[in-house]
Amino acid sequence: MNHKKIIFFDIDGTIYDHRTGVEPSTRQAIAMLVENGHIPVLCTGRARAMIMQELIDLGFQGIVGACGTYVEYQGKQVENRTLSKRDVQRVVDASVKYGLEVILEGSKAMYYNENLNLPQYLEQIKHMTGKYCLLLPMIENRDSIQINKLTVHFGKESELKGFREELKDILDFIIHFESDDENYAECVPVGFTKATGIETLLQYLDIDKKDSYAFGDSVNDLEMIQYVNYGIAMGNSSEEVFEVAKYRTDGMYEDGIYNGLKEFALI
Repeated sequence: MNHKKIIFFDIDGTIYDHRTGVEPSTRQAIAMLVENGHIPVLCTGRARAMIMQELIDLGFQGIVGACGTYVEYQGKQVENRTLSKRDVQRVVDASVKYGLEVILEGSKAMYYNENLNLPQYLEQIKHMTGKYCLLLPMIENRDSIQINKLTVHFGKESELKGFREELKDILDFIIHFESDDENYAECVPVGFTKATGIETLLQYLDIDKKDSYAFGDSVNDLEMIQYVNYGIAMGNSSEEVFEVAKYRTDGMYEDGIYNGLKEFALI
């Protein structure tokens, strides 16, 4: 048996597709990983409230959520960095001011701008939260909101400019360009990334970074891929990920997780 390793997995585009779920080979690979005594950890941009129990039940022992602001191991909360009440108020005010389609993301609930009754916005909320997540109106609950991060949907980048400028002292922006008129930004407390969350968990478990691996596909995975000892790009990754990853596996639908873990003799 090899020395115990810790492996971090992005969710969307790496192990999970909201339309088709988890590939059978991925389920098998995670089970084999656990059987071999290694530690699989979800490492995602999703806040804790958005992570389905069915994913955790695949065998994941830890969670690095909300781009590194939330860390959990075997059901115990290790870190939960939330925006201060003052900063939440600034976010809510700026969201209303610029009329942006925002989703505020916390460990217990998600919040939406109830002033906006746009079909596309409501569909995005439904897609992001699903049936399992507590969803609350943002303005009505503004005094009790607890969030780790937020997501802003926008068309042209210019639509985001004022909001970004107004909050740049408290939020870092991870821009995901999807098309000419459907894009989004993950807004995370300054200085936090998936890599900082991984570092927190490694210290908590007293595991050397040399025993760390990560699989990812998107721009919010860049720091994670570069931080761990073995950063592995999925075959369906964005070009930015391919540029920084030392290693590459097949795509999510081509047994990429199974093949990648096999390549490193983890299963």
